Amino acid sequence: MSYRIFERLAQNVARNTFIQETLDNIRSYIQSERVVLYYFYREWKGQVTFEFLSNGKLSIYGSTGADECFNDEYAAMYQEGRVRAIEGIELEAIHPCHRDFLRSIRVKANLVVPVLGGYGGC
Repeated sequence: MSYRIFERLAQNVARNTFIQETLDNIRSYIQSERVVLYYFYREWKGQVTFEFLSNGKLSIYGSTGADECFNDEYAAMYQEGRVRAIEGIELEAIHPCHRDFLRSIRVKANLVVPVLGGYGGC
């Protein structure tokens, strides 16, 4: 029994290391200040479970986001693989709720890419 626990812990560490390295590579490649993984766990509720930053002051780790801005219509589009790039949040035609949320976490540009069939829960 303890072997199974150890094995599961080792798998989680390996998965977490892989995700963190991937976020670091993405951040370097796109030259951004922050890359996060937001994990939806049920009914389109979720939180930031991983992040890689150029500056620790930008951290939003554990943030649950603005649930009122994300509805079933958006969820369906992302489930189908929608990728959304916003070059500048002040210039893009986005819902004021979404713009205010992005401002609150100091986002100036935004790229959302769904990771479908994701990494699963811990």
